[in-house]
Amino acid sequence: MIELLRQIKEVSRCRDREAVVRRVVAAIFDLVSPQAVMLFHVESAANGPRLIPVLRCSAAGTEYLGKDDDSPDISDVGVPLESMPLLQQAYRDGWAESLDMGKGVAAWAMQPTASGLARSLLMVESDHLLDAVETESIACFLAFFGNYLDLLDYSELDTLTGLNNRKTYDEAFDRILASIPAEAPPPDGQERRHESPGNKGFWLGVIDIDHFKRVNDTFGHLFGDEVLLRVANLMKHCFRASDKLFRFGGEEFVVLLRPNTLSNAEHAFQRFRQAVETHEFPQVGKVTCSIGFTRIDPVLPASNTLGQADAALYFSKDHGRNQVNCYESLLAEGLLATNVVEAAQPDFDIDALFG
Repeated sequence: MIELLRQIKEVSRCRDREAVVRRVVAAIFDLVSPQAVMLFHVESAANGPRLIPVLRCSAAGTEYLGKDDDSPDISDVGVPLESMPLLQQAYRDGWAESLDMGKGVAAWAMQPTASGLARSLLMVESDHLLDAVETESIACFLAFFGNYLDLLDYSELDTLTGLNNRKTYDEAFDRILASIPAEAPPPDGQERRHESPGNKGFWLGVIDIDHFKRVNDTFGHLFGDEVLLRVANLMKHCFRASDKLFRFGGEEFVVLLRPNTLSNAEHAFQRFRQAVETHEFPQVGKVTCSIGFTRIDPVLPASNTLGQADAALYFSKDHGRNQVNCYESLLAEGLLATNVVEAAQPDFDIDALFG
């Protein structure tokens, strides 16, 4: 009992969702002392749900898995859920266990979505089937974990879309900056260069729904809210669990992409843009979006980074909408000036500038 309370105390100290999940995996390992505890994310893909290994906790320590997988297509990442029957059963029923060649394996569903399906799966490997006390301890701990995440969600998620809200953005951005290794300054007279096609980095993208005011004026705010909700759902489907998704206000959304190459980052944003373009919105019909993105440079103030993405977004709006543009690429092609001002306010109507 004391150990369980100690683990609850450690988990409740965390405010970041990813830190909470990592702490929960370590706590389960400490509680029942199995051979290993593994965490998987469940990603939606056109060919069915896929399992993405996230981390493995054992006596040797915590190993972070899949962090170097930069495939631009979610369908190529991880393994099909159906290839691991025990986890598939846990995904469907909430819990499952088996005894295979003397090794006990149990799995639990975690972080249910609005539809009731799990966002993550926890697998515990032991040299025996877990007894009733161990199973109940894990189930109670995961129930507390779920309730605690619900409290975090209440204060940190946008009530309409379920994406992160504006106030969580600064903390997420600061954590990214803290994770980027310091770079040596470039030689005198030379500019810092990040746009090499094979050079990985974090990316910030700004997404704005085209002519959204026209949607509200023509069909009413009820259908406007439905457009926002469906765009948010498409974001959850197209981007990965490790990418951070925000609704800034109105029809503007922000994405923080995990480390990736320029070409793969552009592919991710293009995939989302195409998903919006081909989606049929109730009553409204076709909707498009414009996107601007930029590499996150730890040397720049956060407002300048957001301003760069906004500048690329303005370029997309001013050159026909329904397109994706990268700030660094536009600079390299001489299509943008380098003097970027701070980002516009979230409730600013960008479409009003471009007719």
